[in-house]
Amino acid sequence: RDPDQDVGRLRDEFLRRAYHGAAESMRRYYDRTAELWRGNWRRESGAELDTSLARRCILLSGAYAELGGYLDEAERTADHPVSLELVRRARGAFDFICGTSTRISCGRVPAEPTEADWARAAGHSDFEVFGHRERHAAGAASVSLLHDGRRLYVRFSQADAVPGDIVAARVAARGTTDAMSAMRLARAEKAEGTWTATMSIPLAEIGAEGAARISGLFYNRRGGEHLTLRGLPFDNARFYPDIFLEGAE
Repeated sequence: RDPDQDVGRLRDEFLRRAYHGAAESMRRYYDRTAELWRGNWRRESGAELDTSLARRCILLSGAYAELGGYLDEAERTADHPVSLELVRRARGAFDFICGTSTRISCGRVPAEPTEADWARAAGHSDFEVFGHRERHAAGAASVSLLHDGRRLYVRFSQADAVPGDIVAARVAARGTTDAMSAMRLARAEKAEGTWTATMSIPLAEIGAEGAARISGLFYNRRGGEHLTLRGLPFDNARFYPDIFLEGAE
């Protein structure tokens, strides 16, 4: 009720009462988050306070592991059931904002990737069975991603490929009302053992040049007669990541 009270002292009291033994870890978490937010939100840019900006602040700044570490420490030091629940809810909000379960990072290269670039790129095999997200798809391909600011490069690798296997990539811009998407598809006509398919998608094709993130939908379908994306059976393997483009402006 006193407008002249010290805001810092009120905040300290809130943290102490809410988080008990975890108060200091949560203080570092909130302080660092505020610092990142202030450093990335430029009013003159017209940026809105939304989850897209929050992800940019946390992920593109490289602070994801640091902030997650503060939350891990807070959960370890929480000494009251209410404070533990509050920490876990903060963790849930953090994971939601960052899209942890579906977020992947796409490295930047100066030009079209070389084999050395691909060797350093992370591979993702998080394909799920369409219609059954709780099930990991067996035999799914691994997908790796790189970009050079103008194009997204997608490489599928499948160690047990057979003729007729199909892989496809569909990407779309995020944070806009534009529904454009770009699609690329490759089919293994003659495959014995490991099959690699590399695709190139211009970001301008989906209005995403300079974008910090895009959405991806990657398909893997084992050999068969009906090799079109429309009408695929429900055991089709799919991967739906949020793709954060490293080095984006």
